[in-house]
Amino acid sequence: MENTTKVTHFILLGLTNTTDLQIPLFVLFTLIYLITLTGNLGMMVLIMLDSRLHTPLYFFLSNLSFVDLCYSTTITPKVIAGFLIQDKVISYNACAAQLFFFVALATVENLLLASMAYDRYAAVCKPLHYTTIMTTSMCARLAVGPYIYGFLTASIYICNTFNLSFCKSNVVHQFFCDFPAVMALSCSDKHINNPVGHMENTTKVTHFILVGLTNSADLQIPLFVLFTLIYLITLTGNLGMMVLIMLDSRLHTPMYFFLSNLSFVDLCYSTTITPKVIAGFLIQDKVISYNACAAQLFFFVALATVENLLLASMAYDRYAAVCKPLHYTTTMTTNNPVGHMENTTKVTHFILVGLTNTADLQIPLFVLFTLIYLITLTGNLGMMVLIMLDSRLHTPMYFFLSNLSFVDLCYSTTITPKVIAGFLIQDKVISYNACAAQIFFFIALATMEIFLLASMAYDRYAAVCKPLHYTTTMTTSMCARLVIGPYIYGFLMYFQPSSNHSMDTDKIASVFYTMVIPMLNPVVYSLRNKEVKNAFKKVVEKTRLSGGLSF
Repeated sequence: MENTTKVTHFILLGLTNTTDLQIPLFVLFTLIYLITLTGNLGMMVLIMLDSRLHTPLYFFLSNLSFVDLCYSTTITPKVIAGFLIQDKVISYNACAAQLFFFVALATVENLLLASMAYDRYAAVCKPLHYTTIMTTSMCARLAVGPYIYGFLTASIYICNTFNLSFCKSNVVHQFFCDFPAVMALSCSDKHINNPVGHMENTTKVTHFILVGLTNSADLQIPLFVLFTLIYLITLTGNLGMMVLIMLDSRLHTPMYFFLSNLSFVDLCYSTTITPKVIAGFLIQDKVISYNACAAQLFFFVALATVENLLLASMAYDRYAAVCKPLHYTTTMTTNNPVGHMENTTKVTHFILVGLTNTADLQIPLFVLFTLIYLITLTGNLGMMVLIMLDSRLHTPMYFFLSNLSFVDLCYSTTITPKVIAGFLIQDKVISYNACAAQIFFFIALATMEIFLLASMAYDRYAAVCKPLHYTTTMTTSMCARLVIGPYIYGFLMYFQPSSNHSMDTDKIASVFYTMVIPMLNPVVYSLRNKEVKNAFKKVVEKTRLSGGLSF
């Protein structure tokens, strides 16, 4: 640190040094600040005085007004003073305080807005449960939480920033103490507060000395006995629980599986800390090596985190048992349950029951579903070819429509041929792998279709609501992203259907959305569309002319 001078103040450059603008800017910023004060104070007083406004929404709004008021007061008065009396000097401590409150209040405001968004979500989406969700305690937590988090975050920022050395300059290129502007003045390493080149004459720590609970000699033996007893009870209790659950098959349930894991974690957790504490009481061994300290801290943090997440898992298990008792066994499954794999047979195929076993209906249903499939093929293939051949249809809307036709075609082909085969040759067996593939493509293509429809809706929104900006909004790259996204998401997404309805209802619904909808989509999108009709007529005319020429 030789030849460096400790910075005791900073100079704020401000918005401008032009003399002619100082008074107008002073008037403008004073007016802005007075409106901010009046508006936010007025809002707070209004909410406080009117009992009709004593609701969660206005409670958050009053807090937001308070934060906005403090936020503005942190910055604006100093800026105004800079315009009027050219006082651009700010002390080191005042700069730290300004930056602290700026970061803290900005964070609080963002989180308060999130709390307000949650309040509106509860009001709109769950109106009947709103009063039970947004209770006084919930509102208090949603308001106090942002303050705590905001001030803790600001403390970390300030500690990291003002532990640095400032030796380059004291001129801040900003009208207040902003984080990047202050950091730019530091001559320290921004990532390591003790940079390389300043490590001479330092001593490497090889061990630490633990102060312990107390240095009173009279208490060492009693505390040794007490902590030894606690540790033995911990060992015996947790080991006993693990062995008991392992030996008794009646305890081979999800709840006791989690409990045995919790016992194991508690055992390791206690062993990480307690033996060293006991040794400290008995032999006054309070020295711990650098590596041992690092290992102890690692296991302490890791096991504490594991315990918290295990408790969350146990809470979910109890939730499933209490709230969904009929579905508990299907919810809390295990891929490889211990002791339950003997005498089991691996499934190699499935048998599809189909729509009906009535013999008289097999041929009519075969004809009907074949017809549906052929219309689906013809309609969607025709749509794709038509869009490909006619350059007038090379627009975002028809680009999405061609992709939708392709997805509908694949979607129908995933299901219908197997259904048709079942009617004709009574082939109702499907292999394990074929079933898995069919489910995969069914889910993937269904997801793609949903998101493609969303992309088409966005395209129509841009065309109707922003017609002047449509060409700049729906660019080639945007269209590509809006199509590729659904394909990627579709193949990565997994849906688990609800099981609270009958299988017969499921089958009817499946027929509708796997076969009927793909058939209807081309008709729906082209029946009343003049551009499609004109393109179709053009292709027909070209075909007729080429046919006439060939003759």
